[in-house]
Amino acid sequence: MTRPYHAKVKGCYECSQRRINCDRGSPECRKCIAKGVKCSGLGVRHRFSNGVATRGYCIGKTMDTAYPYMRRKVKPNVTKTTTLPEPSRNPTPGQDTTSTTQESPSLQFTDKSIDTNIISNDAVDFLQASDNTLDLCYELPISWELVLGGNGVLPFINIETQDDGDGDGDNWSKDAESGPLCEAGLLASNEALIIPPSNPDHVPAWKRRLLLNYSDNIATEMIAVDGPHNGWRHLMLPIAETDDLVMDAILAVSLFHSSRFLQNDLNIDQIKQDYYGRAIQGLQKRSQLRDCDRSNQQSILITILLLLTAVMVNGSSDFPILFSMLQSAIDVLGGEAELGSGDIAEFVVRQVRKFKVYAAPLLSEEAGIKIISSETEIAPMFDCLNHCLQNSPRYVDSLTLVPNLVHQAREIYMKQAIPDIQTRAKPHIRARHVIESISRVQRFIDTLEEFPEDTPGKQVLTWACFVAASDCRLAEHKEFFSNFFLSRYVRSGFMNLTMGLDALGKIWARKPDERWTVLLPQSKLFMM
Repeated sequence: MTRPYHAKVKGCYECSQRRINCDRGSPECRKCIAKGVKCSGLGVRHRFSNGVATRGYCIGKTMDTAYPYMRRKVKPNVTKTTTLPEPSRNPTPGQDTTSTTQESPSLQFTDKSIDTNIISNDAVDFLQASDNTLDLCYELPISWELVLGGNGVLPFINIETQDDGDGDGDNWSKDAESGPLCEAGLLASNEALIIPPSNPDHVPAWKRRLLLNYSDNIATEMIAVDGPHNGWRHLMLPIAETDDLVMDAILAVSLFHSSRFLQNDLNIDQIKQDYYGRAIQGLQKRSQLRDCDRSNQQSILITILLLLTAVMVNGSSDFPILFSMLQSAIDVLGGEAELGSGDIAEFVVRQVRKFKVYAAPLLSEEAGIKIISSETEIAPMFDCLNHCLQNSPRYVDSLTLVPNLVHQAREIYMKQAIPDIQTRAKPHIRARHVIESISRVQRFIDTLEEFPEDTPGKQVLTWACFVAASDCRLAEHKEFFSNFFLSRYVRSGFMNLTMGLDALGKIWARKPDERWTVLLPQSKLFMM
């Protein structure tokens, strides 16, 4: 008997690609929403972006960018039907905001034709940018004043904003929502993050791409083993959904990281500094820490942790000030025990204990000796590693090498920080110490080489390797650690790794009677 004919029910394109029956929901089907997939809906599917090249030399560029000679000059007083970003500041009278520098057009990653010079860049000289990134926050003259005292006021940064009376301070956020970062290629995979709400359309595409970049390329580098237990992702991103302070910090970190892919776009440079400045301003507005409720207190601590991550990503010298803010916040709250209970509080405590040990020798030799020599400070720093092992026990064999290497780095540091008083007097004792130093570094390298290549965890050895590398004397040892930091940079893209190599070069070139433990804080880098 012939099987009865059933007409094929046509659904959305995404369901057809997954070879499942579409429920034909409108405007998006429920099956796509459940999977976090952007549903194209029913009807005609437009396959090509308007004016954006998808292959060849001009990939990712708009028609205006790929062919500057075809650019049409738009009169300043003409209002287009499409929504264009407003300028970040009012142009001077008679100035044509659409005049271009066609010699080196900026890359555009938008689905609309947007003028590349809409945002004025003459307020910031990026070529003369200093290492201190906070000094570049668009038009914010910043003075570092720590408000010290016992009245519970957190020592935040004093940012004096210029009042232009035109409310242009938030224009950049409106600009961004119009699309300048909408299609920026940040090398983020589609499976890394599903925004907590069921319908992701409330999050602009440019912001979603930055959040994906943070989830894929930054959160994974902050703990030994990535997974659902990674609080840098599954705790911070939901908090950012409801707290603009945390969201600004996450976007700043992601923009600093993605800027290496968009180096030719000065607008990106300005916007990432804007987010960084907004996060600092948000901390200043909540400086009365004791008056904040528990959720706001946790948001403040999380924001400072994210800003410390930002200085790892961009290699900024703001690390000592930001860590001072973190330590002061903990002191104002009454210590780690007063942070409360729950997943967020436990996550913050684990990170603070880890950051405290790693930061100490990079702040001063005195702080390094005090913390590194204390077993009561060292033992809790492995709480984060133990948390990873509890959730990923299959890596226990390789990750047990991490405490071993950290303890070896401690020994190397203490031998240099507290030298034998007879070292200068007797040459044979000096020679013996040199041999012992070489042996300690070689033992560290031998242990590190036991670490399996196909297992995670090497990203948490940056500090230990930086300390061990500082004590190198042989050229082969220096080459080994140089290759280690370069390989880590290729994986993570964190600028503190390459800048740490520059700092090591200065340490290796020090005078014979100079202790490198004194030179470590001079770089003001956060190596973790």
